[in-house]
Amino acid sequence: MRSGKTVAARAALGALDASRHTTIYMGAPGVGLRGMYAAITSALGGVPRFHAASLIPQTQDLLAAETAERGKKVIVVVDEAHLVDAGTLEGLRCLSNAGMDAVAPFCLILLGQPTLRRRLRLGAFAALDQRVGLRYAMTGLDGPETGSYIAHHLKLSGFSELA
Repeated sequence: MRSGKTVAARAALGALDASRHTTIYMGAPGVGLRGMYAAITSALGGVPRFHAASLIPQTQDLLAAETAERGKKVIVVVDEAHLVDAGTLEGLRCLSNAGMDAVAPFCLILLGQPTLRRRLRLGAFAALDQRVGLRYAMTGLDGPETGSYIAHHLKLSGFSELA
């Protein structure tokens, strides 16, 4: 039974027009910055270059091409973002810095536990925190909502006599 942040993000992203949006989902944030750049490059149809010095501009070029040539907005979703190391967060911020902030090459969605919000407010992440256009925190269910939710799912599973 799943009903958390990932499911909510999947539902929201699933409602987008696929002809206008390219979604790149990162479910394993432990791959580090190079791994994230490589995953973005691969998702955009490229073969990631070996050296980071050439992978970074390759990723930037592919992001720009997705918008300029295909007319699509790229959405990068990093799940479990509270586990992402500081260097990777800074690298993602720098990736969004294309064109001297004249354009936003992609929309970054960071899904994480409440510790992520606290981390982003630290001075080291001030530049990334300033780019956050929207923050949303999901609240938990209260007692009656929890009971209703459990009863509904028990009924769906065939255990309605327990509900």
